[in-house]
Amino acid sequence: MKLFHFAIGLENFLEKKNKKLDDYYEFFSVLFGGFPEPRTFGKRAARYLELHNNYDLVIDNQSLSYGMIDIQKRFPFIEIIHHPITFDYKYELASSNKIKYRISRYRWYSFLKMQKKVAPCIKRIITPSNSSRDGIIDEFKCNIENISV
Repeated sequence: MKLFHFAIGLENFLEKKNKKLDDYYEFFSVLFGGFPEPRTFGKRAARYLELHNNYDLVIDNQSLSYGMIDIQKRFPFIEIIHHPITFDYKYELASSNKIKYRISRYRWYSFLKMQKKVAPCIKRIITPSNSSRDGIIDEFKCNIENISV
């Protein structure tokens, strides 16, 4: 497991030119134990595709970020969901009763709130199994008609 090293992270952050709000969000979220990459990736991808519209298809691999909703409006779009990450979160919570660990897991998995909002809005989802499809329907409240196994 790669740990966040504050001095290196701070140095990289300070050296970055033309920082955007997402860069600040990402730095401070990681600093406090979050996993901001799905959210920031989606926003960056949406911004990039606003300027570069010569793509036939956009495929996202499970970021389920707000940016994907915007991208879906402008491009043929497919979301790949291997399984709902809510499963991982539940298993991790069940593995320990230690409060510090449980708080750290709550913080790290905070991106699930976004994914639960975004997933039902996605029109084309691909998943590898019927079991995953059922989990996506149950956990993310997606329409079965939008999911292909």
